[in-house]
Amino acid sequence: MYWSHFGKQKYQELIAEVGFELIWDEVENLPNGEDFYNVILKKE
Repeated sequence: MYWSHFGKQKYQELIAEVGFELIWDEVENLPNGEDFYNVILKKE
């Protein structure tokens, strides 16, 4: 199944727009070709 998602930059914009502070992030590239954008956020 194909999942569509935003890129890292767009997620960062959306996170800031809704009032969260980005504490940590990484893009996890799995061997099967899937990518996950992992974040730790803080509510401002």
